[in-house]
Amino acid sequence: MIDPVEKSIFVPLPPARAFALFTEHMADWWPLDTHSISANRDGTNPHTVTFEPHLGGRVLETNSDGEIRAWATITDWQPGVRFVLSWYVGRTEDQATVVDVRFEPEADGTRLLLTHSGFDVLGDKGLQNRTGYDGGWTGVLESAFLKHCAHLGDAA
Repeated sequence: MIDPVEKSIFVPLPPARAFALFTEHMADWWPLDTHSISANRDGTNPHTVTFEPHLGGRVLETNSDGEIRAWATITDWQPGVRFVLSWYVGRTEDQATVVDVRFEPEADGTRLLLTHSGFDVLGDKGLQNRTGYDGGWTGVLESAFLKHCAHLGDAA
């Protein structure tokens, strides 16, 4: 079994606001120029990325030509607390891994806990993908989401 990727960051916002920023305003902070299907396939930036905010909803990338590509399906949806994704960005749904993101109250903010598991489904590429996501989630969470949250916290 391939170990999951586990990340933990503190953000200076209450859980409900951090959750909303992550899901409702993903296009404002997600590094689409490096972490998107469009960027990886043809070197272009997508137009946007959005969450369909409900159980069974999807995370969708809309490219500059209007084509919509699914990244994930929401398998657990608890606004302000947690969401879980069947994560198949750039792959077919039968090759989905699991991304579990929790927003726990902590003094003066929120502890965001991300666990990305299920890499065994990818067979021989599982360990390589796990290694890539370990660094990728660090960049997404620390270089993008945390900076955006800190900026908003400073402005409050």
